[in-house]
Amino acid sequence: SVSHRPPQDLNGREVIHRCVYGSNLWYPWEPQKAPKSTKYKKEKTPKPYYSVLYPGFITALGLVVFYILTRYIHSLPYTAVLFLLGTMMGIGVSNSSYYDQLTVSTKMWENINGELLLVTFLPGLLFKDAYCLDFHLFQKSLGQTMLMAFPMVLGGTTLLALVARFVLPYDWSFNFCMAFGAILSATDPVAVSALLNELGAPPRLKMHISGESLLNDGSAIVFYSIFKTLFLYELGIGGEKIGFGKGVVKFLEMSLGAAAVGIAFGLALAASLYVLNRRFNYEESVVQVSATIGVAYLTFYVAEPLLHMSGVLAVVCCGVTTKAFASTLIIDEEMMDKFWVLVEHLLNTILFALGGVVWGAVISNLDEARPEAFDGMDWFYLLVVYILMTIIRFSLFGIFFPIISRIGLKSNWKEMVFQSFGGLRGAVGIALAIALDSEVIHGTVRTDPRRAYTSQLFGITGGISLLTLFINGIAAGPLLRKLGLHRGSKERKEVVTRYDQHLKEYILERMITEIGRKQYAQLDFNIVRLNVHWISNISIADLKTAVRQVKDSTPVQLYNPPHLGLFKTILSEEDFTSLERTSVLKLYEKFRGAVILVTRKRSVINDEETFDLGDDKSLTKLMELRLVFIELLRSGYKKAMNEGIIDVREVTVVFSLNRSVAIAEDEVSNGYPIDDWKTCANGVGKNILLKLNLAAAFIRIHEEAQQYFKFKFCQSSTLSQAEIQVLEESNQQISYASEVFDTTDPSILKRAMSFKLSTVLLAEAGIFIHNYVKRGLLKAEEGEHYFEELDHALSHIKKHQYQGTHEDDYEKHALDEFHSNPH
Repeated sequence: SVSHRPPQDLNGREVIHRCVYGSNLWYPWEPQKAPKSTKYKKEKTPKPYYSVLYPGFITALGLVVFYILTRYIHSLPYTAVLFLLGTMMGIGVSNSSYYDQLTVSTKMWENINGELLLVTFLPGLLFKDAYCLDFHLFQKSLGQTMLMAFPMVLGGTTLLALVARFVLPYDWSFNFCMAFGAILSATDPVAVSALLNELGAPPRLKMHISGESLLNDGSAIVFYSIFKTLFLYELGIGGEKIGFGKGVVKFLEMSLGAAAVGIAFGLALAASLYVLNRRFNYEESVVQVSATIGVAYLTFYVAEPLLHMSGVLAVVCCGVTTKAFASTLIIDEEMMDKFWVLVEHLLNTILFALGGVVWGAVISNLDEARPEAFDGMDWFYLLVVYILMTIIRFSLFGIFFPIISRIGLKSNWKEMVFQSFGGLRGAVGIALAIALDSEVIHGTVRTDPRRAYTSQLFGITGGISLLTLFINGIAAGPLLRKLGLHRGSKERKEVVTRYDQHLKEYILERMITEIGRKQYAQLDFNIVRLNVHWISNISIADLKTAVRQVKDSTPVQLYNPPHLGLFKTILSEEDFTSLERTSVLKLYEKFRGAVILVTRKRSVINDEETFDLGDDKSLTKLMELRLVFIELLRSGYKKAMNEGIIDVREVTVVFSLNRSVAIAEDEVSNGYPIDDWKTCANGVGKNILLKLNLAAAFIRIHEEAQQYFKFKFCQSSTLSQAEIQVLEESNQQISYASEVFDTTDPSILKRAMSFKLSTVLLAEAGIFIHNYVKRGLLKAEEGEHYFEELDHALSHIKKHQYQGTHEDDYEKHALDEFHSNPH
C-alpha cells in the first residue's frame, strides 16, 4: 500500500527494510544509516506553575519594604514604594534576555488577562473596605457620598476627557478619552485612611473619604465599561456600538442592577451567618470567615462576567448589607477583621507592584510588544495632567461644597480642602488601566499600531498613580496637621500626660508584684530605672501607694511580700523602714491566709475512692491530672510569649520551653511523673545567662500553673492525694530550676535578673499601651510613639545583657543615652 505520510526527520535514527516470510526474516539489502540531521533544539515554553513565583517574590519583597519603612523611613507610603520597585522590575524585565523563572513569571503577570485581573483583585479589596465602614455614619452621609460618587465623578470624567482630547498630543478618540477620564476618577484611600486613623482625624472626614472612594469606584467603572466598549468597537477588536439612549439604559442596568445583586447576596450571606450560630465553636467561626470571602468573589463574578453589570457596585452593596444586618452575628470579630486586613495587604502588595511592572515596561521603551516610545514630551504631559487633575478635583469640590456642607453629616472648608488633596489614585485605577491594556494587546498582533493607545494611557495613568502616592501621600500628614484636623491640641497633650502617669503607676505596681518572687531577691535598681525610664524618678509616696494597691488587690493566700532591698539606694533609712511596714500583712490577714492555705492543702480520702499507685484506676486518674497540668504549662508559656514576658527573640529559651512541654506530655502519657526541667536545662548548654532567663521563665509559669490548678481547676475545698502528688512533682521541678540561682555568682545573678525584670516591666508596659489603643483612649500614632520607645529600650537591653561590660561602664553609657533621649 502507498503511504501518504509526509517525509519525517529521522534525527539520526536508522531505517531498516524488512520482509517477513513466516518465522524467518529476509533483508533485501543491508541496513543503511540515514545521515545525521542538525541538532534538534526544543523551544522553551513557560510552565504554568511559574506564575506562583511572582506573587511569592513580591510578598517577600513587601516584607523587606515594610520593615525598612516602619523602622527608618516613616514618611513614605508602603504602596508607593512597592509601585516604584515594581517599576524597576518592569524596566529590568523588558531589558532582560535571560530566561530565568522569575523573569518569565513576571512577564506572565504583566500579560495577565484583563477580566482575570479584575476578578482576582477587586472583590477582596472592595468587600473589606465596605464591611469595615461605620454603617450608621455611612447611612447618614449617603446623600453626600452619592453626590461625590455620581455627579462629581461624571463631571471629573468629562473634564479629564477634555484634557486628554485637547491638551494631550495623542489624537485619542472621544470614547477613549472618556475611558481615560473614568480611570483617573477612581480614588484610593488606603494610604490616607491609615494616616487618618493614626492622627485621630474627625470620624466625619474619614467617612467622607472612604465612602466617596467606595461609591466613586463603582460609578467610575460603570462609565469606564461603557466607553471601553465603544472604544474597542472603534478599534474593531470587540465591543459594540452604543447610542446615547442605550448608554443611559446600560448605565442604569449596570448600577441599579448591580446594587440589587449585591443586596441579594448580602442578605444571603447574613442568613448563612445566622445559621452558623454556635458561638463557642471555633470551626464555625472559621467557616463564617470563609463564607464572607466566598460570597464576595461570587458576587463579583455573577454581576460582572455573567450579568454584565458593575461587579464593583455589587460587592460594595454586598459588604454594606452584611455590615448592616450581620455584623452582630460574627462569632469571632477579631478573626474576621484580621483576615480581611491580611487579604487587603496581600492584594495591595501584589497589585501595586504589578502596576509598577507594567508602567516600567511602558516607560522603558524596550518592550517589543509596545511600539510606542514614552519620551521626554510624554513626561512633560504627565506633569500637566497631574496639575490639571488636581485643579479639576478642587474645582468640583468647590462647586458642590454649598450642598455637601448642608446635608448628611455636613462638612467644613478645611475637611473639603483635605479631601480634595487626599484623592490618591491607586488600586482600582491601576487594575482598570492594566485590564484595558491587556485586552488590546491580546486582541492585536505585536506590530499593530493600535497598541500605542493603551500604552500611552497606561504611561500617563501609572505616572499619575506614582505622583499622587508620593506627593499627595507624603504631604497629606503635614496638611492634616496644618488644617488642625488631628487630635494634637494642647488639651490633648494634657490627656496623654495623664495617661503617662497611669502607665507609671501601673509599672510600679507590676514591679512590686514581680519583686515578690524569689528570683528577684537581689536586684540593682540603677539598671532597672535606666532601662524603664517611667520609674527613673519615684518618691516614697509613689512606692507606698503601689505597695498598698498590690497588697489590697492580691488575695491573701497569694500575696508574697516584695523584696524591697533594691530601694535602699534611693530612700532614707526612715523611709525604707516605713515602706517595709507598709508591705507587711497585718496579723488578722496572715491568719486568714494561713487558714485558706491549710484548708486547700488538706486531703480527704473518701471511703468510695482510695488512691493507690498500684491501682490502674488511680494511675489513670493521676495521669489525666498530670496532663491537665502540662496543658496549663503550655498555655502559660504561650501567653507569656505573646505578652512579651518571655522574650521570643531568645530562640534557645523558647525552643527549650516548648520542647520540655512536648516531651513531658509524652512521658506523662506513658505513666511517668512530671520531669520537664531536665529537658529544659539540656537545651541551653552552659550559657549561664540563658540558663538564668530559662529558669526564671520556668519557675514563673510553674507557679502560675500551680495557682490555677489549686484554686480554679480543683473546685472542691480540699485536695485529693492525686492532686497533691501533681503539685509536689511541680514543686520538685521548681526546686531543680532554683538551683541555677543558688549556684550562680551573686554579682552575675544580680545584674542578669535586673535586666530580666526590666524586660518583664517593658512587656507589661506594652500590654498596658496596647489596651489603651484598643479601647480608643490613645490614638494609633500616640501608641506607636510608646511602642517605639519600648522597642528601643528592649533592643538596648538585648545589646548589653549578654555583654561582659562592667556595670559602671554600662551605667555611664545608659545615663548618657538617657539624657540624650529622656523620653
